[in-house]
Amino acid sequence: MKKALQKQKGFTLIEVIVTIILAALAGVVVFTYLGNVLTKSHIPLEQVKGLAEAVEGMEEIIVEYQEYVKGGRDTADWSAFKSTVSGALVGEGNLHVEAAGLFEIYKVTVTGSNNQKISAIFTQ
Repeated sequence: MKKALQKQKGFTLIEVIVTIILAALAGVVVFTYLGNVLTKSHIPLEQVKGLAEAVEGMEEIIVEYQEYVKGGRDTADWSAFKSTVSGALVGEGNLHVEAAGLFEIYKVTVTGSNNQKISAIFTQ
């Protein structure tokens, strides 16, 4: 009878089953959250790459505009600058020209991959 009154050490079968079920549920929650994070982790990298491409294209156009402003190279007149920019933007962006009195406003939008855009406004 003394053995029946002594407290036994260890886990019961129900405690083990409950622990396994709780661990499985926690694993499912973590996997569900991390699964989406891991499968979509490339999107910010693609966006940065697309923006870098657009900035690179815009920097080339800005260099041409600075040459126009200085009056150097072969972009000494406004129409030559516009044609140079138009040639540089084939398939990469769009142009919008507005005549505002004595000068033109030239809006240039360069689109990189993944639809990342950068715009600049140039004036005559």
